[in-house]
Amino acid sequence: MDLRADQARARAAAAERREQAGFTAAVRPLAVRVFDVVQPIHDVLDAFARPRPGLAETRDDVILRSGAVEELREVTKELEGLPVPESRRQEAAVLSRSLGGVTAAVTQLGRAARSPADRSGYIKAFGPAVDGLAGAEYAWAGAVSRIDLDASIPVPASRRTAARGRTTPTRGGFIQRSDLACAESLALMLRLPERTLIDDLRLNMPKRTGAMRKTLAVLGRTPLPAASAVSQQRLLVQLEAARAATRSIDRVASAIRAGDVERYRAASQDLTASFASLTELSQAYRAYGATLCADLFDDGEDPEKPSRKT
Repeated sequence: MDLRADQARARAAAAERREQAGFTAAVRPLAVRVFDVVQPIHDVLDAFARPRPGLAETRDDVILRSGAVEELREVTKELEGLPVPESRRQEAAVLSRSLGGVTAAVTQLGRAARSPADRSGYIKAFGPAVDGLAGAEYAWAGAVSRIDLDASIPVPASRRTAARGRTTPTRGGFIQRSDLACAESLALMLRLPERTLIDDLRLNMPKRTGAMRKTLAVLGRTPLPAASAVSQQRLLVQLEAARAATRSIDRVASAIRAGDVERYRAASQDLTASFASLTELSQAYRAYGATLCADLFDDGEDPEKPSRKT
């Protein structure tokens, strides 16, 4: 009799472990998605340890344009729709509640990114918003640890201390790397001295195209998420068109220096023909959320972009 009872208890315990393991397996990809949209926000905040041109704008782009809040809300719906075994109801409730806290914290960061800066560029709202994110993530990490007994699920944290080795490309990471590369070119162009039109083409333009080519090289090595493979290929085509435009600019400058009118006209025609490609590239980067790159390839302003002092 006791043997049968022990066997029944063993079967029940085994079934419970299978249910628990199944619940953890179902939560894992959702938790990874949380990491993938929130960690890039930490990465750009951590980047302020080494100030450089464009950081404030890049931070705002990552927070506002990487789709973090929308993705967190979608993950919340999917998490709450999972079947939960009786033995995991409390853990599931804690997960849902803590994820709500992360979503609220990222939303608060978005409000801070849209807040006006003072004359020095300082935004007071960022202090409490960043603190709120840290607290929400601590709660999320604790909730995940209650079901992730082997500590293999990545959770967002400053300096990627809980990334568990995950390095998959994300939209936020794409925005950060792209924006900062483009900011370097924009900063150089602002430092160039004002010259007459001819001298600008002859002396400043080669420096602009040199900076542009360095930026284009970085952009060509910056991957979009795997789900954006078609967009990635299209972007590579557009970047190659931008390289062709820089070559046309170089030919214009070279023709001016040589005083070769015919070569100047031919190069100018090639450059004019490239403007549409540059505009297309600008619009692509604006759609991806990297507005500093959109500004680099086109002078148009984004009416939704908050004004920031760099």
